[in-house]
Amino acid sequence: MDTSLTTFDGYPRNDLDVAQIRTARARIIRLRNDYKGLMSSIEVGLHSHHAAAGNLAAARMQSSSASSQPPTSPADPIPSGLSSLEAPFAKVNSVVAGSPAEDAGLQAGDKICRFGGVDLMNHEKLSRVAETVQRNEGVSYTAPNLGRMPADG
Repeated sequence: MDTSLTTFDGYPRNDLDVAQIRTARARIIRLRNDYKGLMSSIEVGLHSHHAAAGNLAAARMQSSSASSQPPTSPADPIPSGLSSLEAPFAKVNSVVAGSPAEDAGLQAGDKICRFGGVDLMNHEKLSRVAETVQRNEGVSYTAPNLGRMPADG
């Protein structure tokens, strides 16, 4: 990147493809700038994520020490008596006849609070639910009526 492309008297060197080197250098500079920008946005995202996690932990500590209800958000209210991890993260739209969901007693409108190890805090737009189903496909399991809120609840 620092090698001179001209001779001592200012003419292009004849032992190098100057045009190709300049094009490559310009591309490297653009990629470095893109990398710096990406790293800056990742840094900002990490700072905001950890600040939010710290605020959430502080709010939980405060609510547990004050013995009050956990904070709720107006867009996704948590029913009284439930912690944020027990709050529903999905709602059953329909149940196919003869499916394992029907056999387990799920009904349209039921709210899912927990599915295997997946809950409100880690469902990642329901992708973790799909992963859990794929990992356990063909496995027989009798589930107790836990992790589910009835449709009228």
